[in-house]
Amino acid sequence: MLLIFSLAITVNAYPKFMFLNTIFYVFIHFIIIYIGIYYNNIYLYFVYFFSGIFLDIFLLNEIGPHAIIFMLLVFFFDKSQKILSTFNPFKIIIVIFLSIFLSIFSEQIVSQILFNYKFSLFYYLKIILLSFILLFPTFYFFQKIDNFKS
Repeated sequence: MLLIFSLAITVNAYPKFMFLNTIFYVFIHFIIIYIGIYYNNIYLYFVYFFSGIFLDIFLLNEIGPHAIIFMLLVFFFDKSQKILSTFNPFKIIIVIFLSIFLSIFSEQIVSQILFNYKFSLFYYLKIILLSFILLFPTFYFFQKIDNFKS
């Protein structure tokens, strides 16, 4: 539900609230990566694929970068699940941050290669800084939701 809400806010970008749109864009990556680490099953391939296609169509009017990177992420999380399950929460936070760092960087590189979009270092650094600021509160929030469900 959070993923659908965040996707809806991100693709309906409001020019007056660009910072809010960026927060939800980062939040989508948090959700995608978090569920990839903690909820490993075959349905994640569909969730990742359709989330990537949805972002690509509505943000870029092309199909490519998000779908490709999200599918690579879910494959990576699927294959490394045994290793990730032994990590303590602090290591998981590091994995989440590094995954966000690499996925957004890769999305921008793939966008530049496939569609000749300009790589914006300022935008990338803004997203990384925002990811770092939101990392602990978001992780705490997700942990509380998980504890509430169980």
